[in-house]
Amino acid sequence: MKKNVIYIFSLILYLLIACTIVSQKIELEMCTQVEVSERRYTGRGGGTFSSSTDVLFEDEEGQHLYEIVEGSGWKSGQRIGEISTSIWSGDGYGKLSIPNGRSYTLVESASRAPEEGAAVLIVEVPGRTRFYVPLSDRYLVCYPDGVPEEFVLPENSSVISKSDTAVLLDMSDIIYPFFEHRAKKLSISFEGDDCRIFSMTEIESFLEQLPKVAVLGVYLFLPVFIWMCSGMLIKESAKYRELLLLNAGMVVIFLLTTMGVLEQIDFPASLLPVDSIFDVSYYVQEFSLIREAQSSLKEPSQTVAMLLPEVKKVVACIIGVGMLAGIALCVGELFLVSRVRNSKKKSANCTKVGL
Repeated sequence: MKKNVIYIFSLILYLLIACTIVSQKIELEMCTQVEVSERRYTGRGGGTFSSSTDVLFEDEEGQHLYEIVEGSGWKSGQRIGEISTSIWSGDGYGKLSIPNGRSYTLVESASRAPEEGAAVLIVEVPGRTRFYVPLSDRYLVCYPDGVPEEFVLPENSSVISKSDTAVLLDMSDIIYPFFEHRAKKLSISFEGDDCRIFSMTEIESFLEQLPKVAVLGVYLFLPVFIWMCSGMLIKESAKYRELLLLNAGMVVIFLLTTMGVLEQIDFPASLLPVDSIFDVSYYVQEFSLIREAQSSLKEPSQTVAMLLPEVKKVVACIIGVGMLAGIALCVGELFLVSRVRNSKKKSANCTKVGL
């Protein structure tokens, strides 16, 4: 009875450790990346802080201004807080006024639509110094209702391809990581909810992470195979002590390897859903929009159309190899068990002969 309890508890312990490790990574990946600017309280009453209206985020409920606040309890760390519309005001000329009654850390831009109380990761924006190296990218601009007739190009850009519903732009001197909120300020033609902008570099990066996730899944499930194999040894733990220690050692190695794989996974924040990283419907909707836009452009090298089938093949191959490895572990375990049994029998026979 005690051995069965230990056997079940070992699986629960492994699942708790594995879930803790993975959940910490998910929490980090789901942090909203933000650019911020400081407004320091001078200690003197009166006056106001000013800011550009570019810091405003707009949705169906209107315009919102956000700041970084310090959370508490279960929601400790840096969080997003909304500044009430009763506090700030616009002058109608692209400027905001905020009372100089305390300090503010304003959210200038974000990787996704900010949510009250969401955890954030502040990113540093490179300054335009003499050491600054200009970066380039391709922006896929989608217009489901049709590209505006008077399409205004942003600075440092050129059109690679254009259709009735999409434009592919070659962008230079841009800032990473890509924030759609920031990109929409580059041209008046990008404003409005009917326009969506995607970074082709980040789309490619997202697809490159999927094989790593498949490897992660293999490393997480192989210890379950080992646990299942240990089930036939636990009843005679004294006889198979070395094998059980070997199995425990392999589980530890897989956990350490899992941590290494997790460090290599880095999904672009601009392509992650707001609520849950497992929101499959969100990915289907986003990548359907991207594929339709690329298909309308008829470009020779369509990133999603070409990369996705290859990525699926690699993922399927990794999962297949993982399943074969699991079967191989079980077969190897059976082989070692048979050897231990045979060696025990020989030892017993030798003892009898000696007697």
